[in-house]
Amino acid sequence: MMVLGLILPIFIIALLAVLIGFSLKKTKVAGVGKRILPEKILLVYGIILVASILVFVFLPDHMKDTRYEAADYTGEDDYNQFMTGLMEGSIDQVPIAVLQKEWNFPNKEKSFDVKTMGWQDGDPFIIVDDRGESGEISVKHIVSRSVLQNLDITSEVPSPKIAFKEGVLTVKSQPDKEIIINQYTGSFVTNQFKGVTAFGGESFESSIGTDAIYITVPKGTLVSGPVEWIREHE
Repeated sequence: MMVLGLILPIFIIALLAVLIGFSLKKTKVAGVGKRILPEKILLVYGIILVASILVFVFLPDHMKDTRYEAADYTGEDDYNQFMTGLMEGSIDQVPIAVLQKEWNFPNKEKSFDVKTMGWQDGDPFIIVDDRGESGEISVKHIVSRSVLQNLDITSEVPSPKIAFKEGVLTVKSQPDKEIIINQYTGSFVTNQFKGVTAFGGESFESSIGTDAIYITVPKGTLVSGPVEWIREHE
């Protein structure tokens, strides 16, 4: 395809030259000034082709989107590692785990309830770690990396609203966020050198991560509600 892309401009120039030459033979042209017009057309087209070569050689294939960093696709092994880190209380050692948001609440009670609000597809995954400091409840929204079209969009994952009042920790969901990513192909002038068709855009992998609410409480604290405990607690 690359060879075809390089030959195509030469073929177009030759074809234009033949057609213009044939047209000049069939038409009686008076004066030198009128015969210069076809030559100017060829000159302009030649300049465009030369410029396109320079663009092809010196410019990168893709322009970087400054909002998101490039990232690799996360697969099933990454998901299993994320869930294992949660269940074993070692999530801070998982490379794809991202602390999205954190809350801290003073508490001297030995028990409290967890309630969820606004979740359409069942309760969120909430896990409790009872190795925390006394007098405080720590709540973390932890997400695994989300990759869309090879762009890291983890920062766009919305965190729930967390509130603690009168012995009740409320976890309220937030609306989903819509993300639109446009993909552009090069112009015809540059694509003809690369052998790329007009509809030859690239396809990238995507993987939307999972998330969890990680609650840390002091030893001996009783937490009721839709929660799981780290394995060490069992």
